[in-house]
Amino acid sequence: MIPAWLAPLATLVNKLIELIERAIYAKKQKDRQAKADQAHVDPAGSLADHFHGRVRNLPEDAGEADKAPD
Repeated sequence: MIPAWLAPLATLVNKLIELIERAIYAKKQKDRQAKADQAHVDPAGSLADHFHGRVRNLPEDAGEADKAPD
């Protein structure tokens, strides 16, 4: 037989787990929104952060575009 105090304890644990899950979800949402806001303000910097570095500058002259930099 299941003790009478076990059902309320299980309910309490379930509620606690739900609160923790909601807090984690809210934190992830906040982080994603901050990242999106930063991308809106500085798109080039956001891409550089995403790809771990800046893209090198390409020459304006199309004839030089296929040559490796010295």
